[in-house]
Amino acid sequence: MKKKFVIGILIVIVLFLIFGFKDIKDGFEDGFNAAIKTEHLN
Repeated sequence: MKKKFVIGILIVIVLFLIFGFKDIKDGFEDGFNAAIKTEHLN
């Protein structure tokens, strides 16, 4: 469970770097929601 959560955080960080830290708050919320959905699906 924790491994998946860490992987999700790493993905969000990579996305931040790719998009040049634009809309960090929205990106974080989207990533966090996606991570929660992934946890529930698995």
